[in-house]
Amino acid sequence: MIKFSLFLLISLNPNLADSLPGEWVGSDGFSQSSAVVGNVCVNPALADTQDCLSVNFRLFSDDYTKTEGDFSSAFFNIPILSSFSVGGSFNLLYDSRIRASTITSNDDYTYISNFIRTGGMYRFGAFLKKSSGPVSLGMDVNLLNGKIDDLWLIDFLEYYDVYDTVTTYFRGYSIGLGFYCDFGNLSLGGYYCPYQKIEKWELKGEEEEFKLDLPLRFGFNYSFSENKNIIFSIDRKEGIIGLHYGLFKLGYGRIYSMGNGVEVKANRFLGGISFVMSGLPVSIMFENRKYSGNFADSEFIGSIGISVSGKGRKNEKEF
Repeated sequence: MIKFSLFLLISLNPNLADSLPGEWVGSDGFSQSSAVVGNVCVNPALADTQDCLSVNFRLFSDDYTKTEGDFSSAFFNIPILSSFSVGGSFNLLYDSRIRASTITSNDDYTYISNFIRTGGMYRFGAFLKKSSGPVSLGMDVNLLNGKIDDLWLIDFLEYYDVYDTVTTYFRGYSIGLGFYCDFGNLSLGGYYCPYQKIEKWELKGEEEEFKLDLPLRFGFNYSFSENKNIIFSIDRKEGIIGLHYGLFKLGYGRIYSMGNGVEVKANRFLGGISFVMSGLPVSIMFENRKYSGNFADSEFIGSIGISVSGKGRKNEKEF
């Protein structure tokens, strides 16, 4: 019934496929906060001068039937001075993976209607960060680029199949500003993108604007003691609250928008561990994401993050 509802939505309004909720990939939930040092893809002011390279991998399973993996983000940081650094970043911004199907049968024939979407949008960025006492400011400049393939396939079990493929290309630019304030046990952070322009077009088609809300996010991190802290993050698409206790992390998030005018409801249940092994900060997170309403679905997402630094970060325990 879930897949039939999704296919019916697409069939009745093919233009809706431009807005269907694939995965807007933030990160593992905890490093998605704009107040947790390390993830410059979220806030350039979070650049950690201890890190020189960080990479993240992502595993994805829809309805727990098939698992696929991809390289989700990477960034490098070059400290120029103790209070100033520059670097670059890459991250998978949008994973469009969608599959939907329904079976139709009558006295004359039986066929299966399928919709398959693949591809995504990527962000390539450069950033700089300047610190002064407890306050850090950052700026990034980003290139957005991607391609999405949509396939409509009618599989007649006794006749020739019928299919149609549409490829949509994306290209854009953005500039963002971030801040981070460290008051000891309490840290605050925020990020705003004052300029963003994205265009899309089909092969041999005219370019048109792809409207996406300007990124705006805020978060805080409060430490009760060493390796014990609570994080909160909110942006235009979702809110997350999480607890880091020793090695372990638990969190809950609520998705309420796609960021492009399409409302979607989903719950995020997060859990994992974070530690330092042989001087390398390692984070292993697992997530169950449950969508409700017209886009009802259940997904499993795992992520592994490793930073090359030689020193452990604050709130991460040596293993």
